Amino acid sequence: MTRSTHRMVGLLAAMTALVLLGAQEPPETPASPTRPAGKKTLEQLADEAFAADRTWSGQQLLVSARKGRETSDAVLTITSREGSKFEGTLATRGGKDELELSGRLLKGGAFEWAYTKVVKGHSGARNIVGDVKVVGRVLGPDLIVAEFRWPVYGATPRDNYIKMGTLRFESKPAKDK
Repeated sequence: MTRSTHRMVGLLAAMTALVLLGAQEPPETPASPTRPAGKKTLEQLADEAFAADRTWSGQQLLVSARKGRETSDAVLTITSREGSKFEGTLATRGGKDELELSGRLLKGGAFEWAYTKVVKGHSGARNIVGDVKVVGRVLGPDLIVAEFRWPVYGATPRDNYIKMGTLRFESKPAKDK
């Protein structure tokens, strides 16, 4: 056989194989990389983290010129949720201090809230309602972190004001019904 005959036989064999296989097209390649099954986006994690009746427990750290560094327990409870907006409470110091809050979910698992009402405690604190903004991010299914920004709405800072604060929460098991 000559070289051209070998080529012709090879070409015929390839064509026959395509006909026998039904000339199937190769499977489609996804336009964007796919996420492994079970892996959630930060937006999905934030959506779950701020669902109504969700409770988080953790610690808050406050730093002021007058008192220095103070840590306290903190419990965040989401009381209602509508779309990206949520409402809840933050209780600290074993429930001695409690604030109502209103916030919203942002892109990339981020969130923010402001305090709307002092429920109890906080007798020496000024401008908690209306002058504190809390911003944070969901870092995983069981962890969110947040930072206090105080004052943010133009109040004059004083030495006894909190200059910096952070919250770190871990998921609290659901309550038995």
